[in-house]
Amino acid sequence: MLRCGKIFTILFAISFGLAQEDALMMIEDTTAPQLTYIDIDPDTVNVTDTSAAITISFGAIDDMSGVSYYQARFSSPSGSQEKWVYFGFNGSVADTVTSTLNISQYSEAGLWELSYLYGYDQVNNQKWFNSDDLDSLEYQKQFYVISDQDTTAPQLTYIDIDPDTV
Repeated sequence: MLRCGKIFTILFAISFGLAQEDALMMIEDTTAPQLTYIDIDPDTVNVTDTSAAITISFGAIDDMSGVSYYQARFSSPSGSQEKWVYFGFNGSVADTVTSTLNISQYSEAGLWELSYLYGYDQVNNQKWFNSDDLDSLEYQKQFYVISDQDTTAPQLTYIDIDPDTV
């Protein structure tokens, strides 16, 4: 509907003698896509015995060219672990897209939160969400992990270089 309105505006402008180039400038897409919805299901997973999947749905709209994608990062309570999820909208002007986020067994336990978010439309207008933007979102932005967590990094115990002279 938005696209038809813009086309009508151009035709109307041209019919009143506005140059075609000037009329086309009226439809330039300079607006980033807007987030309309976030849902996380389930909001709690238990990865004590095995990994688990979380379904995350994102809704977005764009006024002209259509939404290309959104990408989000969820961070563990300490910030040492993170999971990225991608939502491809394929140029849709308004849609809700679902992706799966796999939480591995032994992941850090506790409340994981949306810590980074950005989206692009089809002509690369972009919206980046800083921490204040994320705080102001009134959508679900977190999930809880129950786990026998492994938060210790691997340790190098041996290294051998052969030959030791070249």
